[in-house]
Amino acid sequence: NQLLGGGYANSQELANAFINAAAAAGGSAQQIAEAVQTAVSSMGGAANIINQAASASGSYAQNQTLAMADAATFAEVSLGYGAQVIPGLKLGANLKVIDGYTAQSGVMILSDNQDISDIFEKAYDNKKNSVNLGIDLGAQLNLSRVLDRDILLNPQLGLTVRNINGPKFDRPAAPADLDPAIIAHWNTDKYQLRPQVRMGAAVNPFSFMTLAADLDLTENDTLLDGVQSRQLAVGMEINLLNRPSFNIPMRLGYNKNLASSAVAPYYTAGLGLNMMHFHIELAGAVSDGTTDVDGTSVPDSAAVSLMIGFLF
Repeated sequence: NQLLGGGYANSQELANAFINAAAAAGGSAQQIAEAVQTAVSSMGGAANIINQAASASGSYAQNQTLAMADAATFAEVSLGYGAQVIPGLKLGANLKVIDGYTAQSGVMILSDNQDISDIFEKAYDNKKNSVNLGIDLGAQLNLSRVLDRDILLNPQLGLTVRNINGPKFDRPAAPADLDPAIIAHWNTDKYQLRPQVRMGAAVNPFSFMTLAADLDLTENDTLLDGVQSRQLAVGMEINLLNRPSFNIPMRLGYNKNLASSAVAPYYTAGLGLNMMHFHIELAGAVSDGTTDVDGTSVPDSAAVSLMIGFLF
């Protein structure tokens, strides 16, 4: 501020003042020469920036930087049927009614009367509900039974195809009072659950233990643009009680998204109760990545599920 307030008559006087100030601050002649050379080499690019800034009109509020939110949640009620077609080969299908909620919103980042937290409140207001049908198919192969002889570790293979019909769900229309820049980025396409293909294999080192691995054969969409999901899961199941009419399986697992190195892996655990034809499964998952909330490190994500079923 002292330099710029000195009333210099031309650029040469201002340059000399900068050099004298640098020398007074302890800068060597070589350091000053290098700084001058850097400034000269960058001057061409700086001129365009300075000229654009000088000729600009308006305020920061006219900046078109924005944030968009596009989310969806789904609840399913399904009816499945499976049967053995030949010894060792089972096929199954699942018909499900899917209730989908989609939400979308956007805010202008530099607007005087908006805050980035408004995007969540607006998304709750701008939601749409629609219902569609989904179809899943599956197959399971037990090599020992197909070949009718014992094979080491009793290997089994499985294949599932979820949402084979690609069900679609309506997105909310853009409110009329939105900023034109937000409306221009509003997604008007239907939200589609694309088919997902997954393959798995399992072996039995002991009668009470199963080792298994599953892998997505397709890269699947996520709610984040440019982020795909292709999950690899490995795990083990140990039957704490292993009787034909009553058993308690305990499961541990590890999951990794092979399609995105930015997504942290997560760990899973579960406990079941199988009694005659009645089944209960309680499972949970927690991310290996953490985030800071009010000074406390917590997992990026976590989930819990409960399944109750009856086989007949």
